Amino acid sequence: MSKVLKLKEDFIKSIIDEINFLRQYPQKYAEKLQMFTKYFKGKVLKYPELIKIMTTEGVAAYEEAITFLKNVEPLEALQQNPNLHHIAEDSLKEIQRFQDINQMNDLDIDSLIENHGQVIGAFAQAVDFGSMVAELAIANLFVDDGDHSRGNRYNLLNPKFKLIGVASGIHKAYQNSTVIIFARYFFNKGEKPGDLSDDNYTTESPKRSKILLTLNKNLYKTKK
Repeated sequence: MSKVLKLKEDFIKSIIDEINFLRQYPQKYAEKLQMFTKYFKGKVLKYPELIKIMTTEGVAAYEEAITFLKNVEPLEALQQNPNLHHIAEDSLKEIQRFQDINQMNDLDIDSLIENHGQVIGAFAQAVDFGSMVAELAIANLFVDDGDHSRGNRYNLLNPKFKLIGVASGIHKAYQNSTVIIFARYFFNKGEKPGDLSDDNYTTESPKRSKILLTLNKNLYKTKK
């Protein structure tokens, strides 16, 4: 195995581990977010050894996220799914060709899903640009700076999700891009779903075109 591939696999594992740590130990994750608050100067976040990040809301967004987590009940860990990994990889290949994030609207996630099988129940995709450190990528997604709907936050803590797939790679315009796929159920082509009844299952439409996007503010660099 090449060193580059090993580093990529380690990064993806770290992304999944970070998400499951958040889901299983929300109060402990709040303590981790508290650590981030000391890296702020005004609205600029200076994560150790990385470039400065100009945020929209500043430290207030992190403080709000910390308060939010105090009342969150632990959730089950997400399980890796090979098909969701493949969908994430296919999505990443499309995204790597984009020069502008507005092109995200052109991504046909439904077709990418159908190439591998079918999703039943809840589904979402999150995309982070710029993060080279897993804990920063997930912190950015969870805090959801600048997006008051906090859509990515609710996906990370959505009890309907059981499965996860992740892909990450170099992006010419934004240094790095990480794609995270969440799903309730996934079935291979020709596979019959069977009985899916449980407490959180809902008969939602199988078409999932909406993409929840987090743009890492690493794109807006300030002078060191």
